[in-house]
Amino acid sequence: MFTKKFMLLCTLALSSCNVMAYSFTQFFNTPHYSVNEVILDEGEILNEATEKNIVNEVRTKAAGSKFQTVTAVFPFGSQGLKGPINQELKGLLTVTNYGQKEDSINFDKKDLHATNVGIFMNGPLLTQLVNNRVISSLIDELSKVPVIFADMELEQNSVDFRGTRFYTFKDRAYVIDAAIIDSLFYSTPQRAAAKSGCRITFMAMPDRVSADAPLFMSVHGAVNSISCEDRAKDSKNKR
Repeated sequence: MFTKKFMLLCTLALSSCNVMAYSFTQFFNTPHYSVNEVILDEGEILNEATEKNIVNEVRTKAAGSKFQTVTAVFPFGSQGLKGPINQELKGLLTVTNYGQKEDSINFDKKDLHATNVGIFMNGPLLTQLVNNRVISSLIDELSKVPVIFADMELEQNSVDFRGTRFYTFKDRAYVIDAAIIDSLFYSTPQRAAAKSGCRITFMAMPDRVSADAPLFMSVHGAVNSISCEDRAKDSKNKR
């Protein structure tokens, strides 16, 4: 009887330890941004307890005044952020605070891949950073991390002399020139068919940046979403 109880206690203890057995790596880290990697242990599940532990660990290791931290949770055996963009994620934790009293926390767990990992930026946020005159101090940081440019309105779709496709996004506050290298979701002809006015979401790594007005960023990346519905509606309304 004692042996059975002892074995049961050992099993429970091992199971309890295994709940928090994942590896945690701060992959990219700047004073205001960080991108983290979590790889679950064998048999480990991303349940409520594990999620809570990851959030606490992110907050503990987010030294400085972080505007945004992104943590990609990979399954056991994954190559993590060193691997290809088609790797599936178990979850993606984003903690955002641009001066609010409390952090905004979002733990997404649906249909995610490594191509979804990066610091979130969209047109209004870029404009706000430029208008508030803080972009010059942040541009060096943004040049060192992967960025998810979300719902950006396409100004021009072009090809250079090497055959590389470029999507260009322009506003009074910024110019983003993106070399479109790959996509998990869109073929080469589909990427070529994107027109001015389409809304594009893409993951990118910056190559060259300048904080002059307007902000300029030369990047390369992979397309996650192309939406031309609004453009089609506008065209119908003009007829």
